[in-house]
Amino acid sequence: MHAGSPIDEAGQDAFAELLAAPAANPTFTPTDQYRLKLCKLFVSTVERQGGDLCSDSLSELMMGLVSSASKVDPDDPDLTCYQSFTSPALRGTLGCRVALRHNDVGMRMWEAGYLLADFIIRYPELVRGRRVVELGAGCGLTGLVAAAIGGCESMLLTDYTDVTLANMKHNVEVNNGWLRACGVDPAKVQVGFLDWGHVLAAPPSAPSVSPSSTSATSIAGLLSADVLIAGDCVYDRSVIPALVFTVRRLLEAVNGAVAYFATTMTLQ
Repeated sequence: MHAGSPIDEAGQDAFAELLAAPAANPTFTPTDQYRLKLCKLFVSTVERQGGDLCSDSLSELMMGLVSSASKVDPDDPDLTCYQSFTSPALRGTLGCRVALRHNDVGMRMWEAGYLLADFIIRYPELVRGRRVVELGAGCGLTGLVAAAIGGCESMLLTDYTDVTLANMKHNVEVNNGWLRACGVDPAKVQVGFLDWGHVLAAPPSAPSVSPSSTSATSIAGLLSADVLIAGDCVYDRSVIPALVFTVRRLLEAVNGAVAYFATTMTLQ
């Protein structure tokens, strides 16, 4: 089949078989809504090339997905799925659970987090052998990548809300096997609560950290950090002073500590 020619029945059957095949990691199985979207894109490609949907297996798969997807409310804030991250530098696939319609921004993954993960993959020496803390870690993707690629001495993923912390803890647990495949002891990756506002009044030697019902951040863990990372960790301008002061306090705690931040900017 040369480029641009219609995809024939055999090609459509192969696509249906691929889409119906079980995922290598059952936890990260794509949702029926996502698979239906792929089917629609595939069929539109066939039609643009002048072909027709002629595969019975693909037609049956699409009908089943339409029926299944219609039972799900796409605007449900508690509806979750997994988003994947892969790189030739990593072993296997990292998957993080997200809730795209949840009103907590920590339940989603953001562009700057992906870019910061790519940056660390390119320069792993920035975190290798270091004690790393991620601020506003959200789903935990960037910190997990840094732990896997950089060989950190320790990785502490921090955030504020209970729902985000519970989800981040889940993402660490479901990726324990992936971390081991990357040669990392999962025990080195911890999840902790950090309220930037409670660090404001504290002296550099003892920032105030409030306990969380999900997880409590060790003050010693914060004070020993020699690398801070964050990707798209703040959207509310009113909390920027608290973030800046917190970063300053934590950087002052360890001589030579550094911070790497990535953020999305809209140019007007």
